Amino acid sequence: MKKTAVLLLVCGTVLCTAMGCKSGGKTLSGVKASYQDGSSCDEAVKEYFGAMYTRGGGEIFYDYMFPDEAVEAMKTAGKYDKMVSNYNKSQEKSLKKDDAEYSFGKVTSSKELTDEQKDTVRRYFVTVSAPYAALDAEKLEIKEGYELTFDYTKDGKKAAEKTVLAVRLNDEGWKVITQ
Repeated sequence: MKKTAVLLLVCGTVLCTAMGCKSGGKTLSGVKASYQDGSSCDEAVKEYFGAMYTRGGGEIFYDYMFPDEAVEAMKTAGKYDKMVSNYNKSQEKSLKKDDAEYSFGKVTSSKELTDEQKDTVRRYFVTVSAPYAALDAEKLEIKEGYELTFDYTKDGKKAAEKTVLAVRLNDEGWKVITQ
């Protein structure tokens, strides 16, 4: 019974850290996106937000930002680790300057993407991936896509709202595009 309780406590702590429940300078180094393949778009966006306000969230950030083919090409070219490291160093500097706690609030609106928005998302992925991989927009299947607006807090007080596009791409899970 004690082992189960300890295991649940450890899993809960890891999950809370990965979800960005409280950034507070926590570190996520080496953690992979855990909600990217989940059915909940909201949870994926929450995890993405957490990676932006947590030390060491570069891998999660890039998992959500780029199609898998581009990430694999970055790794093959030996660029991925440096990009993650640079992102993490930049976040470290930002978090040192601003010691506030940012927390994901809730999704305040959600609407399905139009066909035009889906075409724009495909072109976006081709463009951002171009330095690493030559993607074919026709092969980028958007199985689901939403324009989400969510709010977040800074030190426990409502800070702002942010709008993102979240798409379930091919068999890769969720990808998030900030506007």
